[in-house]
Amino acid sequence: MSENTSNAFIAVEPPKNNEYNEPRKSGRSLRRNGVNYYISIKRPNARNRHTIRNSLFSRNPIYRDAEFRSAPDGIYTWIFSDKGFAAIQVKNTIEFGTLHANLAERVGAIGVYVAGECRKFGNSIEFNTFSGTYSLELISMNTNGNTRSKKLWTLAKRIFDNMGFETKDTQNMIKTYITNEYVPVQLRNLKNYKNIGYNVKLFTRKTNVNALHKARLTSRKRVVQGEINAAKARGSEPRANLVEELRNINTKLANIGTSEVNYSSWEN
Repeated sequence: MSENTSNAFIAVEPPKNNEYNEPRKSGRSLRRNGVNYYISIKRPNARNRHTIRNSLFSRNPIYRDAEFRSAPDGIYTWIFSDKGFAAIQVKNTIEFGTLHANLAERVGAIGVYVAGECRKFGNSIEFNTFSGTYSLELISMNTNGNTRSKKLWTLAKRIFDNMGFETKDTQNMIKTYITNEYVPVQLRNLKNYKNIGYNVKLFTRKTNVNALHKARLTSRKRVVQGEINAAKARGSEPRANLVEELRNINTKLANIGTSEVNYSSWEN
């Protein structure tokens, strides 16, 4: 990549305060023996975050420039910045430690010219310029009209061409590679996250990982209970439908969490 090529594009500065960039993803699923188990992952407390972050990063090496040629086949997130090209392998759809912001932080990037995902297989590359952190801002800053994404895609193709890859024509492909098709969550991934300090739970029902569902039930319970208490205070019998609704709410609240699965003894 020539200096003139990158200088033709305005770079986007990495996010501020990205010392501990990581996604907050609940609701992902693990499929095992034909059953979907829904995943809840909570971030560790602030006291342990530096240790956990370092452990997470140590498990995810970065491939810089020509090093990427010898990287294992797989799915990667990548950036091209003032520090050159850098890529990191994505192990699953949860993406802890493999975000574009993680890459920029670890290489000390000041400005990112283009970023995306790629699928490496042998000497061939399929790629896109998808990045929630950078792409929209890069497109709006560097181009206009119908040429917006084309210019970034052309720059990306030149980067991979210069590294000696055979690039596949994916310019018009609207596709992310970070899907269950390519990088499904594996049990060993969840155990690894738990071992380094994350709170990882599995449920058989999706509603169990939906905090909003529980909050709505709790809110409605307060209203119903208030009406029942008010009726009793007046010396009246609460309406039968209110008593029944409260019973149903309590049952639903009691069931939240009972679908949690103990997976500690499962084999990977």
